[in-house]
Amino acid sequence: MMKFYAVKSTDFNEIFLSWDECKKHVSGVSGVVYKSFSTLAEAEAFLNDDSKSIIEANEAELHDFSMPFAFTDGSINTKTGTYGYGGILFDGHQFYLLEGSRNDHMNKMNNVSGELIGSAAAIGKAVSLGLPKLRLFYDYTGIVLWPNGSWKIKDYNVTHDPKDQWLQQYIEFIHECQQKIQIEFRHTKGHTGIVGNELVDRLAKRAVGLGNEKIEKDIATLSYELNHLKL
Repeated sequence: MMKFYAVKSTDFNEIFLSWDECKKHVSGVSGVVYKSFSTLAEAEAFLNDDSKSIIEANEAELHDFSMPFAFTDGSINTKTGTYGYGGILFDGHQFYLLEGSRNDHMNKMNNVSGELIGSAAAIGKAVSLGLPKLRLFYDYTGIVLWPNGSWKIKDYNVTHDPKDQWLQQYIEFIHECQQKIQIEFRHTKGHTGIVGNELVDRLAKRAVGLGNEKIEKDIATLSYELNHLKL
């Protein structure tokens, strides 16, 4: 059974996927609290010191087409090391598909890297379209908890770890975008039948080579599904 090791300290919060990796950051280190969990959601909840930062999406919001919105998700192909994202954005008139992938040192964060670049892609697209506001539906809480400071990252100038520099760049990008667009972050639970979530999950898998589904045809009926299917 896969385990998730959540590490919390005054300097950083992080989730590791193996005990060997976790041990490097906790062995002999004072002031560190850590615990293993069987699910990512439980590990994230452990790290979330400020539950008020996470606003759960309600059913009315999931049906609301009066405000531009986006769904995003991340994935990784463990065989190739390729991570990526899938997303859909509705600007008030039409849908846009968002899809991309990378294969670099950030694949050590597994699908988390895909989650982050997916949210950044959706927000960046909204800014490029000149939208005044966006409601972003997501399932990985780090998308919000890193930019708002609830989760801390290590100082790259001290660690010289490219991951810390990459996370800092993500945070700065979100902050920069928030000067241009009003973003409402709404948390949704993955794999619970929410139509938008299910579509971007499939799109993210396609982006990393884990599927070749024709998702475009589903976008044509998304409006109907969001308004009529069980959420």
